[in-house]
Amino acid sequence: FRPEAVLRLGVRYINMIPLPDQNVVDLDAVLTAGPKIPAQLSQDLSEFMTRLVLPVSGADSTVTIQQALGTIAGGEAVGKPCVVLDIDAACEQPFGVDSPEMWTKLADLRNAKNLAFFSSLTAPTLEQFK
Repeated sequence: FRPEAVLRLGVRYINMIPLPDQNVVDLDAVLTAGPKIPAQLSQDLSEFMTRLVLPVSGADSTVTIQQALGTIAGGEAVGKPCVVLDIDAACEQPFGVDSPEMWTKLADLRNAKNLAFFSSLTAPTLEQFK
């Protein structure tokens, strides 16, 4: 197999942020830009999903941030509620298979992903990962 070019570069991280064991969780305490429910409606949230596609400033790349309510799939916390934070940073441009610029671009995409991750979570939420 001898590819001629790389057409898309991307880094994708799917994080499961555990939620407290409570019936009603304030998602504003977890996410910096979570779902907003009008005050006149029930505040009991059973599902949500948001998807943002944003250009990376000064680059020919995008960051896609998806947030959803989910449950932890494995480990000792299996079945517990969580926020799924799915971040994909990507660039669609051709690179030569031996191009050093491709590796530089991958590092840039990782930095864009990190900015999206750390900007999406509140300080108290980030504290639990230290």
